[in-house]
Amino acid sequence: MSLMPSFVRKSSNSVVRPFIFINSAMSTDGKIATKERRQTKISGSLDFKRVDVLRAKSDAVMVGIGTVISDDPSLTVKSPKLRE
Repeated sequence: MSLMPSFVRKSSNSVVRPFIFINSAMSTDGKIATKERRQTKISGSLDFKRVDVLRAKSDAVMVGIGTVISDDPSLTVKSPKLRE
C-alpha cells in the first residue's frame, strides 16, 4: 500500500482503514453561529494555519450540505507554500 502509515490504520481483523480528522470549533458559550445563522470567526490564526496543513496533507475534505448551501466554502489549501 502506498499510503503514508500515519494516514491509515489496521483494525483488529487486519482491514486497512483511512485515518479521519474531524475539525470543529465553538465559542465559550457553546455556540457555532449567531442567532441569525450568520458565520462568525471563532478560531484564531494559529488554528487556521493548522487546518491548512491538514488540508494540504489530506486526500479529501468533507462538509455537510447545509454548509455548502449556506456558506459556499472554499476548501482549498490557502498557503502557496503548502500547495506545492
